[in-house]
Amino acid sequence: MKRLACIAIGIVLTFALTFSTNNTQAQNSTNLPSGKWTFTAGPYFGDGYNSRPAMVSSVMTHTQRITVTKVQVVNNSSLPISAVKFTWIVTDDPTCQRVLLSGTTQLVPTAKEIKPGGYSNISFPVVSFLDLASRLPQKEKGKLEGDFRISVAVTEIAFSDGSSWEDMISEVANSDEKEATVQRVAFRKLPRIAKFSVTPFAVPAGSLTLCAKQKCSLIQGQGLPSYYTCIESGLNEFCTNCHTFCCNSICNGPPPGCSCS
Repeated sequence: MKRLACIAIGIVLTFALTFSTNNTQAQNSTNLPSGKWTFTAGPYFGDGYNSRPAMVSSVMTHTQRITVTKVQVVNNSSLPISAVKFTWIVTDDPTCQRVLLSGTTQLVPTAKEIKPGGYSNISFPVVSFLDLASRLPQKEKGKLEGDFRISVAVTEIAFSDGSSWEDMISEVANSDEKEATVQRVAFRKLPRIAKFSVTPFAVPAGSLTLCAKQKCSLIQGQGLPSYYTCIESGLNEFCTNCHTFCCNSICNGPPPGCSCS
């Protein structure tokens, strides 16, 4: 009798797990906006990106609600970092200059301090593309059209000594509200402005000729689960594709934040 009860429980659990998995896969495919659009997410490549005291070097996106779930940060400053604030922008042009939407996260603590010259992979749900889709330009009602990219930068730092730094990226600071739907960011009053030096992230001469120049691209499942593939990119980045999640990473930076194993 006990054996029959165990078998019955096992069948119920297996069914529940299968239903949950299939339901999640269905959400990944059926909730996608209709229309002709592409999506990728990666590091910020705007002016002076490599000389910011904290540089985003890798961005991981998951098919689940097309969410940026992990960001790799390199410390270019002379002080250890204990927390960072991310700003993201959505663009639809090859130069990533025309801002359609932007937003900023809370201050996110690092698992351990990032030492000068070091890096850390920070797991945090930065932004979901599906949550933004209804606010993006639509050619027809309910239909997206465009090649969309989410770029992520660090715009505020809390250093381990209690001092702070902040600097909004120019694409947001200079955006035209008549053309872009921009969430203005109210910076908090910093307790103590940091004094530090910056060693810009340097790319070895000639190394970019070896750069793959590829980016993650979401493939819409047409009734099946969505997945990622790697396609050509005009930026100095490469793609690490793990099917349901994918990383865009700066060439010649630290190892990418994605591990497919």
